[in-house]
Amino acid sequence: MFPFHLEVLGLTVHAYGAGMVTAFFVCLMVTFRYKPKHLFSSQDIYNLCLLGMMALLAAPRLSILITEGRFWWERTGFSFVPVFILAVILLTAYCRLKKKPLLEVMDFFLPIAILGTAIHRVLGCYAAGCCYGTPTGLPWGMVFPEACKAGIRFPGEALHPTQLYYGLSALLIVLFLLRKQKSRHMPGEISAVGFILLGCSYAAVTLFRGDIAGTESLLHLSSSQFLALGLATAGSILLYFIKKTPPMMESLK
Repeated sequence: MFPFHLEVLGLTVHAYGAGMVTAFFVCLMVTFRYKPKHLFSSQDIYNLCLLGMMALLAAPRLSILITEGRFWWERTGFSFVPVFILAVILLTAYCRLKKKPLLEVMDFFLPIAILGTAIHRVLGCYAAGCCYGTPTGLPWGMVFPEACKAGIRFPGEALHPTQLYYGLSALLIVLFLLRKQKSRHMPGEISAVGFILLGCSYAAVTLFRGDIAGTESLLHLSSSQFLALGLATAGSILLYFIKKTPPMMESLK
């Protein structure tokens, strides 16, 4: 793999951005192909796409503002967990405004969003050489070229391909949720299980990251790992209420 870029009409298109755009349009096509007509109109899909773009642009900057106390307007990377959390907040607000069943809407969108994450991790992060892992002697360790961040930090060393770990774990979660959708389940159950699996897998893979330092934080975890574990905890709480107190969830259906 190499951190490639293309020149299109005088503009430089980098691997990272190309991977993000590809993931976005794949998710858009899947959404239009399988959207439940009783839940969304085409206009709803366009509105939610705009909200998704807002989350992509705003969440990394808000994360820097909250954690570092400064506002960063220049180009910044994609920070998965903050984007995901902000997207859920915006989706919740939209469903409340349009009087749509929140849990059913989340159940539909979550596997698609995770699929987009899997695509972006491989076509964006892996191709760009960011979000790289720590040195490893395992046979599947990857040596990154010195033209990318991973190669600059660990020149000539084999690293954990954490981008592929993220992508593969996300794809497995998607397959599991799609299979679960075909079985009998309550509204919100897909989302709750997805939050748990996504949060735990992200926190686990991040243990192998070579570009995130969590040694100065509580339990030697990074802020992203704390957010991921918080997401898993939220999913556990949601699943508990769905299973134990279904009447309390009627207002969200």
